[in-house]
Amino acid sequence: MSRRRRPLAEGESAAVFVLGASGYVGGELLRWIAVPPRLDLAAAISGSHAGEPIEAPSPNPARVLAARRFPEAAARPGLLRRALAGDDTLFVASAGAADQR
Repeated sequence: MSRRRRPLAEGESAAVFVLGASGYVGGELLRWIAVPPRLDLAAAISGSHAGEPIEAPSPNPARVLAARRFPEAAARPGLLRRALAGDDTLFVASAGAADQR
């Protein structure tokens, strides 16, 4: 599924979701997303670390996202529907991401 996203207007930011955020690749994505001012982390989703602080499995994003937590398992379906329904950006950083329904 491919959609063309409209360019961001001046001062506008893009909502970004990371599925599989507790692994190495997910941690690196979080670190990169946290730096640019035009990217807004809407959710970092982890099947194995639900409800835990984002810094728990991967220390890389801890400095910038220390106060954030992975959403509880019950919230994941709604977050994924939101990520797929709008102009939001979804990064899949997990080989088993399809299992995180």
